[in-house]
Amino acid sequence: MRIGAVGGPGRAPGPCALLLAAVALLAGCGATREDFVRLESAGADQHAQVRQEVAALRQSFEQLSSAVRQLRADFDARLDEVNNRVGIVESLMRDNEQMFQRFQRRLQESQQRQQETEEGLEEQAPSDTGRASRERPAGSARGDSAGAPGDPGGRSRAGTGGASEIDLYNGALNDYQAGRFDLALAGFREYLRLYPDGTSPDNAQFWVGRIHLDEEQYDAAIREFERLLASYPETDKAAQATFYLGNANRGLGNKERARAYYREVIERYPASQESQLARRELDR
Repeated sequence: MRIGAVGGPGRAPGPCALLLAAVALLAGCGATREDFVRLESAGADQHAQVRQEVAALRQSFEQLSSAVRQLRADFDARLDEVNNRVGIVESLMRDNEQMFQRFQRRLQESQQRQQETEEGLEEQAPSDTGRASRERPAGSARGDSAGAPGDPGGRSRAGTGGASEIDLYNGALNDYQAGRFDLALAGFREYLRLYPDGTSPDNAQFWVGRIHLDEEQYDAAIREFERLLASYPETDKAAQATFYLGNANRGLGNKERARAYYREVIERYPASQESQLARRELDR
């Protein structure tokens, strides 16, 4: 009998092949029952050892897999934090640019109205001018309603310490950057109360929602972002607000609704940075 052929050509004989070979050898040598028992016990020990090695390998693999999953989770969390900080910085930069452009337009409009008023006064007859001067109440001379110095359009109100519109807005923005969320929220709400038709009510409304999102007050954040999109449909913050509506719903566990908002960002604002972030959220 060719014992070497039991394991197959070119392959090392396994425990079963060795056991069969040993049985054949013992059978040919007139082995006793005790020899077979010892051989069977040795085979069982080999099988047990193999099972232990397989179990150890499986445990090592599971530990490595768990470590990889943890590393990926940590990486995703840090990436989310970085993206969050980048989003805040970009929002602040956009705000500054928008505020400058809007105030510049408002100043130009104010100057144009003043010029038109002066031209109209110059066209009046001298007698009319004299009568108008006599009838004008005290304190109503041209320029008295120009507002606080350095405040285009006279946009300062009582109750804010004489702060102008831009001072009130920037003060709230500075509080937000410093992490003073309560003060920032109060400042933006005061801005919305005093200047509903001001330069940046949509931006102020956006930051109200963002503060609630940062505080993990997801229901309030959803309410404020929805108010922003309903009240200011042409706002430059539409893509961000829609994306944050997705984040707020995700925070509440409304995964399908969150994914719907992410898809809306991609469809309606494909060129925005939020579109890229939304794609990453959908790929999770």
